[in-house]
Amino acid sequence: MQTVSRKQDDNDHRTQAFGPGRRRPKGLHAEIDFRGNAIWTYREGHGPRIRINETFGTQAFEEAYYKARLTYGHADAPVAAPKPVGLSPTNPASLAWLIDQFLRSPGQRQMAEGTQKQRRNVLGRIAKKNGSVAFREVTDDTIRELRDTIAATGKLTAANAAIAHLRLAFDWAIEQKHVAKNPCLGVKGVKCKGGTNHVWTDAEASQFEQAYPLGTRERLAYALLLYSGQRGVDVVKMGRQHIHAGLLSGLKAQKTGKAIEVPVLPVLQEAIDACTEKGDLTFLIDPKTGAPFNIERFGRWFRAACDKVDVPNCTPHGLRHLGATRLAANGCKHQTLQAIYGWNLQTAIRYTQTAEHAATAKAEIHLLAKRAA
Repeated sequence: MQTVSRKQDDNDHRTQAFGPGRRRPKGLHAEIDFRGNAIWTYREGHGPRIRINETFGTQAFEEAYYKARLTYGHADAPVAAPKPVGLSPTNPASLAWLIDQFLRSPGQRQMAEGTQKQRRNVLGRIAKKNGSVAFREVTDDTIRELRDTIAATGKLTAANAAIAHLRLAFDWAIEQKHVAKNPCLGVKGVKCKGGTNHVWTDAEASQFEQAYPLGTRERLAYALLLYSGQRGVDVVKMGRQHIHAGLLSGLKAQKTGKAIEVPVLPVLQEAIDACTEKGDLTFLIDPKTGAPFNIERFGRWFRAACDKVDVPNCTPHGLRHLGATRLAANGCKHQTLQAIYGWNLQTAIRYTQTAEHAATAKAEIHLLAKRAA
């Protein structure tokens, strides 16, 4: 066994520390055996060596180092072990590193921009608070503790999103042979009451229409959202070049990549023609900048318009739900909802079943007052 040269040892003060930018702790030494493997030991002065058998760079290694330092036989008072600081975000053993590599992977970079942004936000918060743990030491109990910690703040949707995105990250880690098992499997989400977006009522829709008559920018945005059935992120891209022979087309939904092909209703065409504040290549223009809206700015602007006319719970996305609810209530088939909204079969059927249940209850509730013969 040979001892690492002093020159190499000096260089290793920076590269072989517990994390990048940290110097090697006092008393920690590395020796190279005949196979070329590093053997780590703790030693004070010319005293005996205590071998550290844990894998270098892990939290277990750091804890073993401090244990050796505490139990080393000398007359001086023992040095208190500091609170473990965890792994550096750039340490290949850390959860933060795993998350970063997952987000940089080719499969993730091919996802829709909105999906990538949401995933970066969710996993970024996890990496910031929990990224110092070793990802190979993450268990299902670790995931449950994280879920419960987030849910305790009242953010139930965020707690479920954390599980969902971490599950994808560990699925990727399995493919890359970083781990053998996904710790998120078997971890259930927390139950949430209601949906994530308020569905506009007909009364709220009428109130908005009265406050913003035809010709206003707000009424045009409202009509595009409701009568095209598309998401706000796609509505802000719509312009005259997307309307041909009464058909809205030439766009792909940003979230799903599916082609948008929806007939233009007369009520929508009326709102487009009447608006004096519209653009050309994009109908909706930001009044503050004079440029097309980005989705974040559009959401804030439209929400402010809703607050101004006392419909504070209403959002752009809620109009998409209102449209689907109206169609289902008027008897349209789930295939129609799939064609307009780009939904999968399960989502479309949920709307039609809700409408059917409401209609059935209304038609037969009178039987409740009829006594059996």
